[in-house]
Formats: sequence, structure tokens, C-alpha cells
Amino acid sequence: MKDETTDWSGSGWSVHREPGAATPITVHVDGPMDAVTSRQLYTALHHAAWCDDEQVSPEDWAHTLLIALLVRAGGSVELTPEQLAPDALGGPNGGHYGFQTEITDSGLRVSVVPARPGG
Repeated sequence: MKDETTDWSGSGWSVHREPGAATPITVHVDGPMDAVTSRQLYTALHHAAWCDDEQVSPEDWAHTLLIALLVRAGGSVELTPEQLAPDALGGPNGGHYGFQTEITDSGLRVSVVPARPGG
């Protein structure tokens, strides 16, 4: 996948961002896609939208928190197979659990909480 600040492309798709245009994001898709290609297109659209409006999405925020936690833990954490079981993760998309953040006197506390109804 090619990734630049104005153009992203993959197998059978492309995304172009034209800063300042009335509709700054243009998408071209050749036809139906498999799951991997669809995720690549989703990622490109996500980047294009973020580059255009500079708004951090919930996915960006969750990713940022994960990286911060891993850095604090020394850069990596090993998970056993039991810790990756569907019940531990809350299903294929982690839907049984969410997280909350709280500002404390010493920084930011990140806690696991039950997910909102519906995921």
C-alpha cells in the first residue's frame, strides 16, 4: 500500500486528498474487495480524513493509549494463549470490554470497564 499525505492506493482502489477543496477526499474502487483489501482501504480513508480535519478518532485515541501503556511496560507485553481467549478479549472485536480514562494528580489513569450495550 502506498501511503503519502495526499495519495493512498492499493490493489483495486485509491484515495486522493486535495487540501482546501470543497470535497477534499476522492475514492476510486475497481470492484468488490476481500477483507484484507477492505481493511487497507478503510485505513487509507481513516488517514485521509485525519489529515484533512486533524480530528483524532476513537480508534486513534485507543491506539495512542495502547502505545503509551506498552512503552511504560518496557516496550512489549507477552500474553499467554489463555489471555487471548474470546472470553478474555470479549469476543472477536473485544466488544465485552471498553476503557475509560481519568485525569489524576499524577497523570492519566486508564481502566478496563464493561463495554456500553451494543459494543
